[in-house]
Amino acid sequence: PMLVALQRRPFQWMFFALVTFFALRGVSGWVKFETTKGYLMGPYVHYRLETMLTRSGAEGRGVTGPGVSDFGVLGIGRCSPEASLPPTGEEEAWLPPSFSGPVGSSFLVTYPGGRRMTGFYLRTGEGAGSEPMDPAYFNVWATNEDPVIGDEECAA
Repeated sequence: PMLVALQRRPFQWMFFALVTFFALRGVSGWVKFETTKGYLMGPYVHYRLETMLTRSGAEGRGVTGPGVSDFGVLGIGRCSPEASLPPTGEEEAWLPPSFSGPVGSSFLVTYPGGRRMTGFYLRTGEGAGSEPMDPAYFNVWATNEDPVIGDEECAA
């Protein structure tokens, strides 16, 4: 049955279209990887972790803080700043953020001049009894536009 199908013109056109589609997907993935040099996104100046739901079940206006004690982005080495080795020639130099702290239900980090990322890290609250405020669901946002604090977007 397969040999008969391979001899039919409609099947040949469909097979050609599928092969072309997957070949182009592979080429576009390779081009994207080569142009980003392994980074996921960026460079962006501001990164924001917004807590949507906490372990205790609080959501929306019930979320009074981000529930994290630290948040930041990972470079090409994919390690937090404390665990990273000094950058080599092909990596970006790690600059500390100019601002890093909670803003309403978000945690905002600002890197001077922007920073590319391969991922992010977070540390949950370190205080005794802070477990109910740990984020259960959150969004990570990135932008080059200056955030307006208190505009119902960055702070609840």
